[in-house]
Parts: sequence; C-alpha cells; structure tokens
Amino acid sequence: MATENTIKILHLEDSPVDAELISELILATGMKAEIELAEDRQQFETALKRGADYDLIITDFMLPRFNSFGALEVVRELCPHVPVICVSGAIGEETAIEVLKAGAVDYVLKDRLARLPTAIKRAIEVSRERRMRLVAEEENRTLSRALHQSPVLILVTGKDHRIKFVNRKVIQFTGYTFHNLVGREISVFAAGDASKQTFVKMQESIDKGGEFRSEFKGVKRNGDEFDASLIASPVLNEQGEVAYYLISIEDITPRKELEKKLVHEKEKAEAASRLKDAFISNLSHEIRTPLNGIIGMASIIEETFGPLSPGDNGGYFDSMEKSVRRLIKTVEMLLSISKVQLGDYPYHPEEFSLKYLLENVVSEFNEIADEKRLEIRTNFNAADPVVTADMEAMKDVFGYLLDNAIKYTKTGFIEISTGMDGDGIPFARVKDTGVGISEDYQKDLFSPFRQQESGIGRPFEGLGLGLPISKKLLDMNGCAIEVDSSTGKGTAITIRFLKVNFS
Repeated sequence: MATENTIKILHLEDSPVDAELISELILATGMKAEIELAEDRQQFETALKRGADYDLIITDFMLPRFNSFGALEVVRELCPHVPVICVSGAIGEETAIEVLKAGAVDYVLKDRLARLPTAIKRAIEVSRERRMRLVAEEENRTLSRALHQSPVLILVTGKDHRIKFVNRKVIQFTGYTFHNLVGREISVFAAGDASKQTFVKMQESIDKGGEFRSEFKGVKRNGDEFDASLIASPVLNEQGEVAYYLISIEDITPRKELEKKLVHEKEKAEAASRLKDAFISNLSHEIRTPLNGIIGMASIIEETFGPLSPGDNGGYFDSMEKSVRRLIKTVEMLLSISKVQLGDYPYHPEEFSLKYLLENVVSEFNEIADEKRLEIRTNFNAADPVVTADMEAMKDVFGYLLDNAIKYTKTGFIEISTGMDGDGIPFARVKDTGVGISEDYQKDLFSPFRQQESGIGRPFEGLGLGLPISKKLLDMNGCAIEVDSSTGKGTAITIRFLKVNFS
C-alpha cells in the first residue's frame, strides 16, 4: 500500500495508448497515484505474487488469451481484499452483471472514462470499509477464541449484576447452559450470604474506578461447593462510564486443600517438636540432679580416702569428676537448646561492659587452655563499649565460642578481641588457629545436632549444639554473627552488638 494520500494501482492493459489515457485521466483529477502497468497475464500474476500491497486493480475486459474473468480468478487467489474495476470498450448488460458477480466492484466503458475517477474513489472507500470490517471480524474471532479457550471462568455482567456473556469454561465447570445463565444475577454462583456480599463489594469498588480482587465460596448447579478467586474490572462506554463488569473466576479448591494440608502438617510438626523439646527438658532435669549428687559424693570419697590411696590413684577421682562434668555440660546444652526452641529462655537485658564480660569468661577457660598448652590472648578496645543485652545469655554465647576454639585447636593460640567497625558498631571476635570449618559444612553451621564429622570415630566430642544455641541467643538479643573460616586455616567468629552505649 502506498503512503496515506497516495493510492497504488495495478493496471492490466495491453494497449499503451489506452494505458496512457487512463493514467493521465486519473492524475488530471488531482488524485495522487502510483500506477504500475501489466500488459499480459504473466506480468499481472508476477506483480501480484511479488507481494506489493495494491489499493486498486484496473483491468481491461479483453486481452489476447486473457480477460477480466481470468484476472478476477487470479485476484481471488492472490489478493482477494483488493478491489477490481473492469474497463471495456463495449460490454453488454448481462456480461457486466457477470463481471460484478465474479468479484469486480464496478465497470466503466471506455467511451465514458470521465466516470472512472468517481468509480476509483468509490472502490477505494469500499475497499477500506471492507478491510476495516475484516480486521474487526478477525479481532472478534481472536477474542472469542481466547475467551472460550481460557482456563478460567470469564463472565460479563451489566451494572445490575445480570449476566450478559459467559465463556465455555463457565458452562463446563458449573453445569449450567448458556441460556440458563444469561439474564440471571451473578450471585447464582455464591454459596451463602457471605459470598453474595463479595459481589456487592465488587460493585462498590469498581464504581470508584478500580479493579476488585477477592476470594469467595462458590457453588455449582448440582450444589457442589468450590473455593474461588475473583478478579473484576470495569468495561467503559464511549463516554468513559462503567457499562459492564468483566469478571474472571478461578477454581482454587486444590490450592486451598493443599494449604489446609500444609497447615495441618506444620501444626503436627510443631506439636511434635514441642513434645520433643519438653521431653528433653524433663529428661535433662532428671539426669542432672543425680549427676550433681555423684560429683558431691565423689568429692567426699576423695577427701575421706584420697590420702589413704597409694601412688597416683588419686587421678581416678579427677577422671571421675571430669567425666561427670562432661555429662552435666551435655545435659545443660540439651536443656538450653530446648529452652530457646520452646521460647522459655529467660531474657533480662541490661547494660554491661563488654571487656568485663569477656575477662570473666576467659578466666573460666584458662585452666582448660593450659592443659592443652594453648595461649589465650586478649586485645580489648580502649573505648570499652557498654552494650545492652542479656548478660547471662552473652556469657553462654562466648563460653560456647571459646570452648569450641579450645576444642578444635591443637596448637597455637586463641585471641579474644573487641573493636568498633566503620559504622561505629562495637564487636567482639573469637579467633583461633584450629582445624577450621569446611565451606560445605558452613551452610549447616547453625543447625542443631549437625557436626563437621559424625560417627563414634569422630576426633572431637560434643553434640553440635554450641553454635545453634549461640545463634538463637544472639537473635534474641538483636546481635549479628559472622563466621570467617576455611579448612586448616582456623576460624574467626565476630559478634556485633546493635544496642550500645559508651562509658
């Protein structure tokens, strides 16, 4: 097709004189036109097959071995949307009628060519109307296919909520027929008054200019109920006023059933976890009490009979006490993890000196470090920040961290330091020269009962609870924990305190 104000014409004419005459006649009227000449059937078909988008075809009625009827057949096959005007030197009324029946929009006699410009304008107008109609029809067909093939239920209602249109999915899913539904209120799908109110709210929302989304309990024709999600939006008329409601409804029953199942399973799992934690808590109390009694009795026995024991037999008492204390420590960790998971850990925030806390923790581990010939170094920041947290909880945290550092370090040192980061946030760091933590295990570092090496042949004792408990306690106190470690290169664990004062 040519530019907006220029028409593109294919002219089938074997007479150069007639072709020139018709061309001059068209241009003399002031009409802007690009005219391409085809002198025989071959040139005519070649031009059409080339894909040029013509606005109009003018064809001579009779050519050697070709005529208008043959040209119209070619047009019907290759470009049926292009209008054709037949020009003839002499044509009878019956033949003219046959030409029109064959698809021509008009015919003009050569002795009346003055009528040709008018015929061209009319043909172009008819062609444009036909094209617009074809485009509209194709749009309607596409829209209809899309609506009817949609996997969701689609309805159109008037402002009175009465149904104007439903797609096939509505018919298939609800069991109604098209005639059952048209004219009925959309509340026919509502199961109960609460669901009917959904459509009242829909109208209120859309009339304010917005779309509406909700969920409701629907009902089919046979009485079966279903869970549904609804999206409704306005359809405006030419004046911009709400004329109809476009509504899509999706069956979400499977999703709702899955949600209920997941909630039920989650509640079961949480109940089982609470039962487990309560069991561990009760068991821990039951075990710790007799163990404390054993330590007390062992001390009495050592004081009474130790001086009478020959040689190095006194070491037996030390071994007994260490074993019992290890059991007590295990029980206390089980009790702690059950408390933090049950939410029963007491929380009493207070202000305290970070240096004071760490000095007290270090003093409790000096003897253990000396036994492994490890040095505990301290490097405290001169500012000595006063942080706000639960002091007992933080004492437990640094106790676990220092215990792990000593446990996993064979040679070298452990360093406890404090400082301030670039944002003015105080931190404490526990650094060791131990075995380090593998990259694969770091993702499970805070999972209870997980250890880098497991099994009865593992080189280090413990249950894998120190860091999980620490993480829970730090979360409770609004603190952040960062781990920097790699296998064979030691570990540095940094605790940042977000609640802080300065002494």
